[in-house]
Amino acid sequence: MNKTEAYNRMNAILVKARAEGRGLHENERDEFDRLEVEFRAAGVPETRGTGSGGRTEADEAFTRYLRTGDASGLQLRADGTGFSTAPNSAGLSAGSTGDYAGYLIPQGFWENLQVALKAYGGCANDMRLVETDDGRPMPWPTIDPTAITGSWLGASSELTQLSVEDNYNFGQGMLNAWTVYAGPILASLQLVQDSAFDVDDFVAARLGEAVGRTIASAAISGSGSGQPEGIITALNAKGAVGSGSGGYYGLGTATDVAVFGNYSSPSTTELAGNLLAPLTLLAMVKGVDPAYYPTSKWYMNATQAWNTRSITDGEGRPILNFMNGFSADNVQNPDYSSGSAVAELLGFPVVIDNNIPNLTASTTGGPVFGSLQHSMVYRQVRNAGLMRLNERYADYLAIGYLLFMRCDIRSNDLRALITVKPAAS
Repeated sequence: MNKTEAYNRMNAILVKARAEGRGLHENERDEFDRLEVEFRAAGVPETRGTGSGGRTEADEAFTRYLRTGDASGLQLRADGTGFSTAPNSAGLSAGSTGDYAGYLIPQGFWENLQVALKAYGGCANDMRLVETDDGRPMPWPTIDPTAITGSWLGASSELTQLSVEDNYNFGQGMLNAWTVYAGPILASLQLVQDSAFDVDDFVAARLGEAVGRTIASAAISGSGSGQPEGIITALNAKGAVGSGSGGYYGLGTATDVAVFGNYSSPSTTELAGNLLAPLTLLAMVKGVDPAYYPTSKWYMNATQAWNTRSITDGEGRPILNFMNGFSADNVQNPDYSSGSAVAELLGFPVVIDNNIPNLTASTTGGPVFGSLQHSMVYRQVRNAGLMRLNERYADYLAIGYLLFMRCDIRSNDLRALITVKPAAS
């Protein structure tokens, strides 16, 4: 077989595969490899180039993609079906119009990709962070020595044997490394090449948000079994608060609160208004030992924060010295990544976390007060990992994206934290 015949037969295999929109079958790859050996042994054909029957740059790029997965030279174009959602329709989609790629490929439009926003997180940023290089179970010792005190030795008892004091009993906490992930989501090669926006960066940001939302939710209500232990879960297990002991504070039945519009005859209750009466807030501060005050904060969802600002005195005047620094600007534009405060309440910063539940009858949960730095531990194994799956979905001419992270959240010293438990009404 001469070099021209070998070349033409190789080209015919590629043309057929390209026309059918697929890669080479196993028997085609074997035949292509055999012909390539003969082709290289015979040298480069005279027809190479852009003439009739010759191999163009696009031919070379397509051959390179089929053999190595390098799609850098391909000129794929996205038409109405170019934004692949296969398999199982689990891909990036523009809705039900069928034109999956049309929203991201420029056709004389305004090049501004509008991404909907929703705030999340806040509490986890204030927890004690422990970073590790691997995910092995990580025990740590715990102890509560606060009940142990010294004794006085009387003036006439110099030769009296000293009594044995209480022992220091140690406990143990355990940090695991649970895996949270988002994806895989698919994007067609046509979309990746033709999009006016960096698809890799866009997908990485969206997957990061998805994982962040999952962790933020677990930080509040995680069960602690197969996932992190949330703040509300831990405080509910600790039980009702004692003097400076943390836990949860039981709300009274139908406690009235004066707010804008009904200050003269209060008819809004804590439960119905999704807010806490001033005496309840003071009781929560009292429920945490003052030793934790330097790092203590209030944690509320946005609705609870706004509702708290509506509390008035008996004349309908807002209690300005009760919640200061609260403005529309710092509520609408807070730096959630750092857990920044949007106001001060009774001298302590207020942080918004919309995963904190609204007040619900007979259920532990609502605004939280205390020091997360002392009460909760957040473990993170290395950094989040983003995987770009070039080969797995190659037969769909698509790229898969998957992001994962290993972490855990556990309670440490719950004497530093308190929430509430509403009554039945």
